[in-house]
Amino acid sequence: MLFRSGVVQVWDLDRKSEPTTLAGGGLPVLAVAFSPEGGRVAATGYDQSVRVWSGSDLVATLPAFSCPNANSIGFSPDGKQLVAGSQCGELKVWDARTFGGTVLSRPGETLTAVAVAPDGVSALVFQAGGVEIVNADGTTVHRWQAHAGEIRALRFSHDGKRVVTASGDHSARVWDSASTRLIAELRGHQAAVTSVAFGPGSRRIVTGSEDGTARLWQADTGNMTLTIRTNRPVNSVAFAPDRSAVLTAAGDTVQQIG
Repeated sequence: MLFRSGVVQVWDLDRKSEPTTLAGGGLPVLAVAFSPEGGRVAATGYDQSVRVWSGSDLVATLPAFSCPNANSIGFSPDGKQLVAGSQCGELKVWDARTFGGTVLSRPGETLTAVAVAPDGVSALVFQAGGVEIVNADGTTVHRWQAHAGEIRALRFSHDGKRVVTASGDHSARVWDSASTRLIAELRGHQAAVTSVAFGPGSRRIVTGSEDGTARLWQADTGNMTLTIRTNRPVNSVAFAPDRSAVLTAAGDTVQQIG
């Protein structure tokens, strides 16, 4: 899936046919996400709203934020929750079926990434490298300094018990979400780590970096098992649901490895 100038396009990597363009886009899009089962797409950006498609049909346009820079979006691992965040410190969580939503605000702080766990608990990332885990009502559960540099991305494991953070300090780190204990540090990239994802079963992690590589790691030990080299900085990474492949997005190129 690629986005440009308010256009969201979905590419079939197997058939290599012309992309499907999703109608109903707005101003430039800054973040997109697939639902876990792959049937829905959500996007947000400068027009302060969130749009959701089922297949190629626009099923919801959700007013979201009071500022124009909505910069992160994602589904929970079970697909039941949708979360989006903005640079002005606003987080909104929706029921992905009814689209009933809750707004959580952190005035004066800049959110750089958000994620939601299967039980509806959310993780917020702030520009200064801090992570906050909050309940659905906005109550803070934990807040800690995860990195010295800016955190570019984070994800919950599929059971919600772990969080992985990716940072501009060239590392990614795996945390126990209940205690904030550091489980593993993933080091090997030579530039900022821009994206991260757990594989099915949450036993492996893939990271993407501005150094032009994607790397596979053991989630429990932090051992690196594979380096995938591209010609450009890697902006986004994902595992295929059946574990057979990894997707990388670098510039305007999406590659399937496996």
